[in-house]
Amino acid sequence: MDRRSLRAVVLMAMAIAVIAATSAVYLRSAGTSAAPVTVTRSVPSMVTVEPVDYYFSTPAQGWAVENPTQAADFGVFRTTDAARRWHEVLELDPGLTQFVEPAVQFLDSSHAFIAVGAHFQRLTRTSDGGAHWQSLALPDGSVRVDAVAFSDPDYGWLLVGGGSTRLFATRNGGATWRRLPDPPGDAETLTFRGPHEAWMGAAALGTPHVYLSTDAGMTWTRRDLPPPPSRSWDGGVPSRVELLPGGGVQVLLPPVGQPDFLERGYALILTARDEGAAWRYVPTPPGVLAYEDSWHWWAMFQTSLFKSSDGGQTWATVTNRLPDWGFVPHVIDTHHAWAAIKLVSGNGLALTDDGGLHWSRASVPVASY
Repeated sequence: MDRRSLRAVVLMAMAIAVIAATSAVYLRSAGTSAAPVTVTRSVPSMVTVEPVDYYFSTPAQGWAVENPTQAADFGVFRTTDAARRWHEVLELDPGLTQFVEPAVQFLDSSHAFIAVGAHFQRLTRTSDGGAHWQSLALPDGSVRVDAVAFSDPDYGWLLVGGGSTRLFATRNGGATWRRLPDPPGDAETLTFRGPHEAWMGAAALGTPHVYLSTDAGMTWTRRDLPPPPSRSWDGGVPSRVELLPGGGVQVLLPPVGQPDFLERGYALILTARDEGAAWRYVPTPPGVLAYEDSWHWWAMFQTSLFKSSDGGQTWATVTNRLPDWGFVPHVIDTHHAWAAIKLVSGNGLALTDDGGLHWSRASVPVASY
């Protein structure tokens, strides 16, 4: 599978992403102490053979998580100069067999949460850009944490499975947790925009549906999803909810009866901006999607950049003269975006400051063992 479709396929994955560990996990950094992190490895480069996930809170400030395919350490890095230099701020010992994006949440340039271990056995946070890290206690009896979601540095939620589905909330950044009323039994994924808007996907039972809470997870309302135009549901399919920046949500479903979506690696996409009272299907996108806000979307495919101002219903070609770098874009604002790129020599990073008309290569963090 090529890199263009990788992100879309990941978005289609309906199973909860977990981190599997085959041995004990240790954090080599500040841990629960106040000692500063000592940077032990960081070799600037323009390409790496290892996969790296990025998050930029501003055009200059960003994070990177290196996920080695070899039996080696995982590294978390930070940049404050638009990826000219990367500094390692956290290192995880070998033993992790999987390290996936949903277990890492970067809220801004200072705050991050990382869950590690089998079924998220350990949770750690930083509030100073990675200079110090603090281990957080999980709720008693949380032997299987299926999802962790923070809407800001203080408000967070844990979804616990393993026999019965339970939900916990924190209002102090994970220092303490309070059990909430149990969510619906088929709820699987978890995302919060804040106490006043929370969503959960659902397993493949009956009519495809999602759940909405408007009271911080105390109660949940089921929202059934309409079938694609001129089709009917033959059975249940799992759903996954993602927040659109600035308001609204989109729901991803497996491409049932949609060979054009399946061929290009896309899920069925529905959007709603009225708490799920009305849903609208999005036509097949022209490329890998990124979101400036809930209405303004980007899509990139081969050498072309497309933009939509109506939530993906129609598209205009911005340029078809880009380098064929296998862009997987992420929008910061109208002018700035970053993209993971796939080259013959490996994985890279590209940045733009003119709305995607031109892109420049940036350095990537590479571990030195």
